[in-house]
Amino acid sequence: MVEYKQSDRSLQVSTPLADDVLLVTGFHGTEQISHLYSFEVKLVAANSITIDFSKLVGNDITLSIATPGEDEAADWRYISGICASFSQGDRNEEFTSYYAEVVPRIWLLTRQVRSRIFQQKAVPDILEKLFEGFDCDYRLRTPLPAFRSSFRSGLGEKHQNPSSRGSRTPW
Repeated sequence: MVEYKQSDRSLQVSTPLADDVLLVTGFHGTEQISHLYSFEVKLVAANSITIDFSKLVGNDITLSIATPGEDEAADWRYISGICASFSQGDRNEEFTSYYAEVVPRIWLLTRQVRSRIFQQKAVPDILEKLFEGFDCDYRLRTPLPAFRSSFRSGLGEKHQNPSSRGSRTPW
């Protein structure tokens, strides 16, 4: 049986599984300013390998893309996030195909819906409260006004909505 390796491929993937278990065959996705990115990565694995979906979904995944660089060396671009979904596709004599959706960790905030009221809080204070206990790095890149609103509410909205809205416009 032929052993397949990622090391010489222009598309590579890093997952919690062992190296070279999954091989990238393609990808597509979207990136926009002020929106969360999303990429679907097409993968294959040898039929002899059993893939544990629970080790992938919700865990870190990095897609590495080789782009032309100077002196015939590759410049690498990395898309890192978490695996939001993982599914099995077709199977042939040698490989089974799989699909992984890669999103930023902050995407998890879109999965939570809460009703909250913030009183006498400035936008930076509200953002700090929203991200409290959430495993992600964030920083405010532009100074936000220290204006304290007497009352702001978010009833039945996704956890991510006030964090993206609060840094752009008043509630």
